[in-house]
Amino acid sequence: MNNIYEIKCFIASPSDTAEERKACETVFEEINHGLGRALGFRIVSLRWEKDVYPSVGEYGQQVINQQFENDYDLFVGIMKNRFGTATPQAGSGTEEEFNIAYEKFQNGEIGNLFFYFDISDKPANELDLDQFRKVKDFREKIEHDGVVPMQYQGLEDFKKQLKNNLEDYFNKNKPSKRKKRIQTDKEEIIVKSKAAFYDYKKLWEDILNSKDLSKRKLEQIEKKKKLCRFTKIIFPQELLVQRMMTKEPLTAEKAFLFALAVKDIGQIPSYYVNYHKEDEELSKQPIWIQLIEREKTLHGSTDSLSEVGENWALYEQIQRHLFNLDFSKSKELICSWNAKDYWLQNKCMCMAIHEDLLKDAQTLLDETIKKEKNPSEKLYEVILANFISHTWPQPYSTDNYWRYGLDGQGDMLNFMMSSLRNKKEKPKRRGWIGSTWNIGSNHGDYVKSLRILQFIIDSGIYVSLPGYIMFDIANWYIVFQNLYEYFPYPCFFYSIQYNERDVQRRIGEDYAYNVNLQKFNDDILIKSLNAFGKDETPVSFKNGILNVTATMYIAVDEELWFELFKESVFKVFLLRLQDVRDSDELVFNVKFALGSIRNPDNIYWAFQQLISRYSMNNGVVSDIIVNNLLIQHIQKEIKINDTLLFPNVLDRNTLFLLDTLNDEGLLSEELISSICGIIHKTDVQDIPHDRVMLFQLFNLVKNDKESIEKIKGCFLSMNIWHCGFLSDKEFGWTEPMYIRLNLLYDKITWTDDEFEIIKENLIKNVSLYDKAHKSLHEDSFMKSIQVRYLSDMIKFIDGLKTERQKSLLPMRGIIEKLLLDRTQYADNIDLMMSEQPADVDRAMENIYEGIIHNGIERYQEDVDFLIDRAIMKRPVALTRNLKCIKLILAENASQMICLGYIKKLHKLLDVYKDPTSWSVLDLRFAFNYLQFVANTLKQNGVTDEVIDFWIESTFVNRFIVK
Repeated sequence: MNNIYEIKCFIASPSDTAEERKACETVFEEINHGLGRALGFRIVSLRWEKDVYPSVGEYGQQVINQQFENDYDLFVGIMKNRFGTATPQAGSGTEEEFNIAYEKFQNGEIGNLFFYFDISDKPANELDLDQFRKVKDFREKIEHDGVVPMQYQGLEDFKKQLKNNLEDYFNKNKPSKRKKRIQTDKEEIIVKSKAAFYDYKKLWEDILNSKDLSKRKLEQIEKKKKLCRFTKIIFPQELLVQRMMTKEPLTAEKAFLFALAVKDIGQIPSYYVNYHKEDEELSKQPIWIQLIEREKTLHGSTDSLSEVGENWALYEQIQRHLFNLDFSKSKELICSWNAKDYWLQNKCMCMAIHEDLLKDAQTLLDETIKKEKNPSEKLYEVILANFISHTWPQPYSTDNYWRYGLDGQGDMLNFMMSSLRNKKEKPKRRGWIGSTWNIGSNHGDYVKSLRILQFIIDSGIYVSLPGYIMFDIANWYIVFQNLYEYFPYPCFFYSIQYNERDVQRRIGEDYAYNVNLQKFNDDILIKSLNAFGKDETPVSFKNGILNVTATMYIAVDEELWFELFKESVFKVFLLRLQDVRDSDELVFNVKFALGSIRNPDNIYWAFQQLISRYSMNNGVVSDIIVNNLLIQHIQKEIKINDTLLFPNVLDRNTLFLLDTLNDEGLLSEELISSICGIIHKTDVQDIPHDRVMLFQLFNLVKNDKESIEKIKGCFLSMNIWHCGFLSDKEFGWTEPMYIRLNLLYDKITWTDDEFEIIKENLIKNVSLYDKAHKSLHEDSFMKSIQVRYLSDMIKFIDGLKTERQKSLLPMRGIIEKLLLDRTQYADNIDLMMSEQPADVDRAMENIYEGIIHNGIERYQEDVDFLIDRAIMKRPVALTRNLKCIKLILAENASQMICLGYIKKLHKLLDVYKDPTSWSVLDLRFAFNYLQFVANTLKQNGVTDEVIDFWIESTFVNRFIVK
């Protein structure tokens, strides 16, 4: 028995919980006979009705408190409908018992608190509504204090939950000696530091309850504030601010408390402008003056502060430079800053982002940690030192601090985030799978997010540095989304600290696609390009700048940024061209920038720079010219005739580039003749047997017979009508990788022997498809396979000469039947309701191809739903949805007008006229599609403000490619 630890559990509850109190005994005995035996412990209860002996105190509850004060390890609180009778120290005896236990838990004197609330349905006529309201208020209060209560419905549910919770607790916290003593003076100091936070909260509660505004009380709270720079629990301060939100002038004492409370809850002065706009006493408060300057900083001010000799003012000035990306001026101030006290933390973090100052920052932090006497501040310093150390294991341990409940920066951020809705996953890019966030967050989220932003700034931390993340980007994006429209400068600054291209691209889209932030976009893009070109800007920040600004070019007038871009980002790109990869942030940014150029002279200049360096990196250069640069806008007469620019014309990248240049008429006849000569000298087996590349070669060689014969030979050696089946050794299906010969029937003449090869291959593939298509259609991927494969076969057959066409008529009937059957299996409306973008995309391709083959009437229900889906703003593949509408309208405008689609298309335009609907779109593409719809309706006599908006809006036209 000597090895059995006795765990005493204090049970606190009002008088209407007698059954639950008895049930605790039953649960304890069950645990004792099970888990208790296994782990060597025994739970005993402490209940006033059996464990308090008669005695005398100032009031009854005090007797219980005195006798149980140092005699329990766990606390179980229970409440049903009654709150209890008030005591001199609290609203009820149970509340007073909880307050004592909570303080013990904060000081590490007891293991845990468990609190249970009965949520069973109660007849209103049996309730004391005043008592019931107090129970509800008490629950809200302890939740604000960080306690997570449990809910139960009835006695059996209570017993089950209590047993499960206690067993979970003991499994994770193996019982040891019942009383843990604090062994060292250092640990005692840490415990007292933790207690200071409780005392600080208690002082605010006292002011709320007693309205004691004496000089002594204010001195106490000011003294405690120096020990508790950041506090988790701000419920009392919030209540005090609410009480003081009147137009009654503040006394000096109230002004001090109001300013301090506003600072503690992380808010800004303008929020209270309707109440204390010109309050004389408030305007004198140093804290309020600092808050006013902070608000200016948050709004992107570049003004100089007159009080720059003070620590707070100098730091504020540094932040203004940083938020405006002037790392040169901020670094200059950092180096001259003679920081004192906790401001040393902020200075060290400002230094740490500069590689040449990092070592000095580490040394300064080490010295600060040695001298620091406040454990709470020392924990912050230790975490920062670990944060910037770039070493593992980290130089400092935080175990002692956390063992006694002190909170570091990460704990504070996690606590504040826990009240901000539910955690969300990283946002995805717009338009394809849609937005993961809806614009219009509620006010509570704004307030909580602003508190987080203020904490990040005040504590001096960076949310992310290379190799270490203080605040993960999924959480940051929630904060960002609630604040970026109001405080774009700090939100931009913290966003560029990450190394998360996809999320940063989304952030750039949020800025670029917000009609209210155009002035900011103009300003920050210029500042970003300037910062990128300077050595003082940290490399990690430069990468973030590249990621976030990429999508912002299109939203800013080209004249403002192009010259700067040439001398900064593009200059570096050309210097590194030989080594860059397509996935690099630099390439990513350049692609978006060059894709945003509309000025023909600028396009021509960029084209010359790229094409002359093609051999340095053919993959990247080809991709940019083919997919980004709008070379069709070049107005100068160009004919490229230098084959030396293209070392290997049969390379995939080169063929893609040559095909694009050929389409735009930029290749000389001499160059094309040289390409034909290369094909003449190349064996058939060495010519790429790739269907896309062969099409590109065919387009290049035009009428060169020898080249065409070789290309034909390549076509005929392949599985021309590949239906999607994998080889005999592999089971399954893929998208048909066939050659679209229907696009070539008027360009290539096939001999009879060649036609027989094509015919036999077609028959073979149709037979394979016919035998297995029904079973394969059970697969969800198969359900969404494109109809284009079968319709292309029919188009090929229909384009043949009479005799050849007749030979394939029986096969055409089978294909026609399969196509109809395919339509039956491809329930396009069901597919468009899918959460999988690929399903939605294929459904839309099916509709488009089906309309081309069979006419729009057969697909009218699908088209109706396609438009309705866009009107309903269903986010999955929404931008693609608009593209499909545009394509169908382009091919079938007159039929759609006759079928009465004008009203529905107008509704579509009206829905997306509202900027709040743009959050689910990629505007670079969506605006082009919507403007096309508007132009089509205008051509058919529809004119109103909706049509005018889409055609004339300056903001819309920024994104339009003519």
